[in-house]
Amino acid sequence: MPAEFKLNVSMEPIDGYHMGDVDFICIFHTGSRKVTLTKSQMIAIDGNNYVACLKSKDLGRGTLTVTYQASIPDNDFDDNYRDEVVVVKTQLRIK
Repeated sequence: MPAEFKLNVSMEPIDGYHMGDVDFICIFHTGSRKVTLTKSQMIAIDGNNYVACLKSKDLGRGTLTVTYQASIPDNDFDDNYRDEVVVVKTQLRIK
C-alpha cells in the first residue's frame, strides 16, 4: 500500500555555511526511481534542518538513498561556487 512520509534532512555546516545559507537540492532514490526536491520545495525547520514530504509510489521499491547537492560560495572557482555532494544510504526500505 502506498504511503506518504516526512523525512528530516539535516547537514552539518560546510565551510561555515548552514543549509539555510546556501542553495541545495536533495535527490531521493531507491535505485529504480528518484524524486528531486529543491530547498524551496522542502519545509525549513531551522538553519540545519529541512523536511521533505515524499510518497512511496513516486520512489518505487528499495532502500532509500539521499544525495544532497549544495552550492557553496568559493572564490577559487570560475562561477564563485563549489558544488558539494554528500550521499547518505539510509536504512529505510520502501516495499
